[in-house]
Amino acid sequence: MTQTMTDDAKRIMDAFGEAPVMTLQAVTTMTGLSEHTTRFILEQLRQAGWVLDRHERWSLAEGDNIPVFIDAESGALYAPVRRGNER
Repeated sequence: MTQTMTDDAKRIMDAFGEAPVMTLQAVTTMTGLSEHTTRFILEQLRQAGWVLDRHERWSLAEGDNIPVFIDAESGALYAPVRRGNER
């Protein structure tokens, strides 16, 4: 199977389920993606309003604009789950 940018974005969003706030280096380490790819996707997600960058600390945005992905294998809808900062 060919890796796509959507797969990379899903890996990044999954990482936020494990750690709600991360540096670029932490996201890169958790996803196994290159720093260039990670930064590019984080910037795209930031422009879409899905993640925030506060003083070089990345986190998921609040609200209803969190993305929903379709799992390529099962076809099921997927939304990232936050852990550690539930209200």
